[in-house]
Amino acid sequence: MRNVTCPCEAVFEADLPETVDLDARPRTVEEILEGTFLTARCPECGTVVKPDLPVRVFSGSRNLDIQVVPEMERYAFYRGAVPLPSGAEAVIGYRELVERMRAVRDGVSPRALELLKYLLLARAQQDAPDAEIVIEYAGREDGTFLFDVWGLKEDAAGVVKVPASLYDKALEDLSRKSAEDPFSRIFAGTYRSVRVLEADPDEDAK
Repeated sequence: MRNVTCPCEAVFEADLPETVDLDARPRTVEEILEGTFLTARCPECGTVVKPDLPVRVFSGSRNLDIQVVPEMERYAFYRGAVPLPSGAEAVIGYRELVERMRAVRDGVSPRALELLKYLLLARAQQDAPDAEIVIEYAGREDGTFLFDVWGLKEDAAGVVKVPASLYDKALEDLSRKSAEDPFSRIFAGTYRSVRVLEADPDEDAK
């Protein structure tokens, strides 16, 4: 049982997991994608609450071991103040967990996606250098890869379609690119995301 705080300020206990084995409970992938994972109904007001809690998600068959770091601890994690379980890779916040489960569902390489996201980020920053841009993998459609681009418009995402041929090229170049800056920094630690560059503003995509 874990403590949950509702927006109505009620605090209650909910049967929410600290670890999930996707091989033992494959339905969890769909629950994450649907948004029903890690939710609880407040007994006081009836609101369905999605608390920002850490959780470990793993799958031996997929060679997957992820620790979800709460979004509110993002900058503490950047400072090295949030420890991870041994062997686990970090994602930060529920949205990044959803993004990773989309990659699992679609059978695509998270690292190749990060390479594409960096290239999209660099292009977007040329058009809006002062915007706080976040790019998320949204899935596949008709032979293209879809990415949501947040930060160019208030409370709305733009959608960029990337041809599958560019993903294939990113996958082919991944080994070589991983040794080059900035990808050597993006893939160096336990948090293998283009957003790791936020840890040092001088190292953002140009």
